Amino acid sequence: MRLLKKEQVYKDIIFYILSEHLAVGNRIPTEEEFCRRFNVSRITLRSAVDRLVDEGILCRNGRNGTTIKQLPNQNVDDINNVKQILYVHFSSKYGMLIKDSGVAPEQIYRGIERFTDEHNDLLMVQSGDNFLKTQGALLRNATGVILGGNAPAAIFEYETVKRTPKLLISYPMPGSSHDSIFCDLYEAGYLACRNIAQQHKIKKILFLSIIYNNQTSLQTGYVEMLRGTQQFSAESAVEVIQHNVIMENLDAAKSLSQEQARLTQLISEHNIEAVVGCSGFLKELLAAYIDKKTPDKKLLPITIITPELQKKLPREITTFKLDFQKVGYLATKQLYNRIGHPNDQSLRISVPVESNL
Repeated sequence: MRLLKKEQVYKDIIFYILSEHLAVGNRIPTEEEFCRRFNVSRITLRSAVDRLVDEGILCRNGRNGTTIKQLPNQNVDDINNVKQILYVHFSSKYGMLIKDSGVAPEQIYRGIERFTDEHNDLLMVQSGDNFLKTQGALLRNATGVILGGNAPAAIFEYETVKRTPKLLISYPMPGSSHDSIFCDLYEAGYLACRNIAQQHKIKKILFLSIIYNNQTSLQTGYVEMLRGTQQFSAESAVEVIQHNVIMENLDAAKSLSQEQARLTQLISEHNIEAVVGCSGFLKELLAAYIDKKTPDKKLLPITIITPELQKKLPREITTFKLDFQKVGYLATKQLYNRIGHPNDQSLRISVPVESNL
């Protein structure tokens, strides 16, 4: 049975105190540090700390922080048998926490959390930026690490990374000997185009991908989707036209309006008959296109490839669901296998897509 979040954090803090061999009088990390470490809100953390204060384990000292008043009564052997799993996500937006990095990283976290909870183990979380700043120092006591997002190649030279069992949630790096698991985004791009073309008998599709202001090329996942759409086009009589939408333009009302105008123009100029979007981030842009009333506007079928089933979307929009919770769960399962069998051959695991078309 899964623990309530505050109950899990309570156990995590006790584990931290004992595994770090802290003594009475030692100060524990700040609220901000613990919130980042356990990926929880201040409210949840304070509830757990309050309980530890009530039990006489911790003592709040105002500006001097919170210190250990009495060591928890727990068997050291139990502590030694608990695995500490670190999940690091490298976001395209500098300094972003897991919960702010989009639906996919958050769902991956939930999948990892479900597996570690089932095994009564500890899950820690760190942003890619902080991981780089500390050169993986949090791995000092970690049993294994899961690396998500666009992990830079340089981190594999860190001593802490070299000696820690690891798994990548991404497409395999060329020449890599590390385990990796990924959602088959090539298949997603291919099937999204094939299904919408067959269902609506169309010959021209606009594929919308996302690029960030600070990047000169698409992220690996979007590249794989694009390759899938191109492969479908090569095998059929359907033409696929690609257009990059700047991510930052989706956050501001004025820029979003400009993107809507650009989308309308593209559809008109190229006689587009359907649209496939690479991300749920595009839902407002595409919904606004459908909702906008203009005399010459074409009503098109639209598919969004996304980790979540979108609610309250116009009926013209369907979704291709990517199961990233399953990715996180299977990633953790494979990491546990790697921890137990470090010399086994590395694996590449592809998780197929699902569709609600």
